[in-house]
Amino acid sequence: MKMTDVVTRFQEDVTRTILGLRKSIGIVVSKLPDRIDSPHDVYQVLGLDKKLGWRIYKIIHEDDLFFAAQFVPGKHSFGRFIRSCRAKGVEKSYLDEALKAVEEFYEIIEIHSGDRQSMDMMLMASSRDGKDQAYNTLRKQAYYAQSHLLGLQAETQLDAWIFGPSVEEGMLDVAEVKGLFDVRRNRPGVKWVVDTPCFFAGNEHEEHVFTDSIDPGATCNLMEKVPFLERYCSMPLPSLKTVTSHSCGPVYELEDGPLGNTNLIDTVTGTVSRGIFPIKPEEGEEHHEVSVKIYTPVQNLVLDLFFHETMAETMSGNPQAKMLFDYYTHGGALAYRSDRDRIPMDVKPMMIGTGTSCAYTPLIPKYSDMLAEVFQCLRWDPDEFVVYRTRVEFPIVPSSLYYSDAMVRS
Repeated sequence: MKMTDVVTRFQEDVTRTILGLRKSIGIVVSKLPDRIDSPHDVYQVLGLDKKLGWRIYKIIHEDDLFFAAQFVPGKHSFGRFIRSCRAKGVEKSYLDEALKAVEEFYEIIEIHSGDRQSMDMMLMASSRDGKDQAYNTLRKQAYYAQSHLLGLQAETQLDAWIFGPSVEEGMLDVAEVKGLFDVRRNRPGVKWVVDTPCFFAGNEHEEHVFTDSIDPGATCNLMEKVPFLERYCSMPLPSLKTVTSHSCGPVYELEDGPLGNTNLIDTVTGTVSRGIFPIKPEEGEEHHEVSVKIYTPVQNLVLDLFFHETMAETMSGNPQAKMLFDYYTHGGALAYRSDRDRIPMDVKPMMIGTGTSCAYTPLIPKYSDMLAEVFQCLRWDPDEFVVYRTRVEFPIVPSSLYYSDAMVRS
């Protein structure tokens, strides 16, 4: 049997069953001696608890059948509804039809999922109104599970990319600020990769190494020194070490340490690479592309992109963002990814303004001060930059968030 046949049968079974159940319950309610106009009327007239009264009302009045199906009560609770209706004088034949319809609903649970919890998730995922709620619930559950299975979590992950003017004609410098805030260890012995200075620029470019630290004073060897933005890290500085050299630079690992909220960590790094990003599209290129990897369980992901006005002139149309699972691959440019990896969620970049003042968010401590210092170190005027933000709550681990925008050829 093809997958499309299975999906079609599920949808047909749910549609038939819920239509029948809604009709039979509606008839029962219409036979009550008192008028029912709200959930309050249901539990007041029948002497039911508020939750059960709400469920009965929603089944009758919810237009989205797959959303309505999640409100079908358990058999025991539905029995209380039937007994209350019988006590109010509703005829047995109508009550029997409603009981038969509920039995049919539980039969399709056995056929399609085997248990009610799985069925509710399948229903919500097929629902017009409920799919976002279902995916949000599952992502939140995954965050808590992975936080304890992996042994570490963070409140917020920040990736801020700044594409600014370069001394090299026709090119841009690229700075990146990366942070993990309120990092908490949940079990002893946990070591964790917190930074890899790596990016893709367009479909045809290879990965590049950031060789300079944004922090003023000196150019550091990134294999020997972590490029912290020290004022915005927790003190004492997080104990990081370089564990290996990735194809695009060093990988920094958080060392083992104490557990719990009394030992929360903020780690922020800043790097810049000079003259590596073309202002105008090269032959065969149709869009700018930036990707961010998520391998730490976090409650919030913030991707901020600062485009210099010279680059903004080459952008057209609305920018796009999508999230892809990294279970089958280690990432890479979108040209090498498959739509089978796409995570079913709506992610939208938003143009939030120009300069650094528009970028304030309570999710990132001292973010405005941080950006002001970064722009000062880079000697760029922040008012010449357009800012796009993409925010994701409870992103899947592991995954990659991709941003892309169309480019205009002059």
